[in-house]
Amino acid sequence: MRTLAIVVANPEVEVIGMLPADLQQITLYSAGVTTSAAEAEAAKALIKALTAQSAAPVYKAKGLDPAW
Repeated sequence: MRTLAIVVANPEVEVIGMLPADLQQITLYSAGVTTSAAEAEAAKALIKALTAQSAAPVYKAKGLDPAW
């Protein structure tokens, strides 16, 4: 099964609706910074950017549903 993000990226595919909630498979992504990270501040900044409310429209446009 393909994720919606992959399907939406295909210009030959038109998404006409979503599967019922009980048939959907949800993938949750997580992020973290290890204590030994060489660029810990850069990693924290990236995580902050990826989880900013302003990123939500980009995720939705690519077929992803922000969990926050």
